[in-house]
Amino acid sequence: MISSHVPLASSSLLRRAPFYPALSAAEEHQLAIAGRAGNSSASERMVLCNLRLAVSIARDYTGLGLTLEDLVSEGSMGLMKAASKFDPHHRVRFATYASFWVRHSILRALYNQNRVIRLPAHVIGRLLKIKQVLERMTSELGREPNREELAAETGLKGTQITDLLAVSAIPLSLHAPRGEENGTLEDSIADDQAENPALRQEARDQSQQLNRLLKSRLLLTSRERTILTSHFGIGTDEQESFESIGARLGLTSERVRQLHNKGLAKLRRKLKGDNTNLIALADYLG
Repeated sequence: MISSHVPLASSSLLRRAPFYPALSAAEEHQLAIAGRAGNSSASERMVLCNLRLAVSIARDYTGLGLTLEDLVSEGSMGLMKAASKFDPHHRVRFATYASFWVRHSILRALYNQNRVIRLPAHVIGRLLKIKQVLERMTSELGREPNREELAAETGLKGTQITDLLAVSAIPLSLHAPRGEENGTLEDSIADDQAENPALRQEARDQSQQLNRLLKSRLLLTSRERTILTSHFGIGTDEQESFESIGARLGLTSERVRQLHNKGLAKLRRKLKGDNTNLIALADYLG
């Protein structure tokens, strides 16, 4: 277990991140073994030496209601969770494993933050899509895209774009400083993982692999597949409750819950056995 003296102050984390060196595979393996044996100092070092990963991922979620420093703080909590669950005997590097937990922790904070307008998960997803497209198109066009261009690229209606931007913290001008340090501190963090296209492609591959598993007729029954995709909101904008799914399928909510758990158990066994890149997701489902 990681002790309480890991520096959790968000500003401290952001400033200290560049000063912790990346670990070699051998160092990482030794620290993970020591951490699982109860050596809190080893777990702390694993977290601290991966702070730049948390900063890199946190940058993807700026402009959605939390400052960069708060996002890094939440991401560090994900690193701690990853360090406590990481199995060094799996054929996967800690950064790959921890990325899932960092993103999960950040997204949970965005979903649960106290705001006058509480944004549901599917709205956060749309805002992330708009933000990414906005930044990419601005870079490609040399100017900010207008509402119609954003709508065409995202597949959303122009009115949806306007409404979503109105309830979010995405700045209208991308030239506004990012974070509370005018960008200088965050830009100073040079990390091999920061804009690593391989990591981004890996995240897309993991999502595609999970979708293929959910659609597999050999792994899940039709009902299990329907219940899981409906409950997690996969392919839709809404996450359905067990009661709602049960009413639609003619089942009690308890029976839906049982089938949901049965399907999750199948997914977890498959993820653990066949794909090291999805081990973190398997641990989360478990």
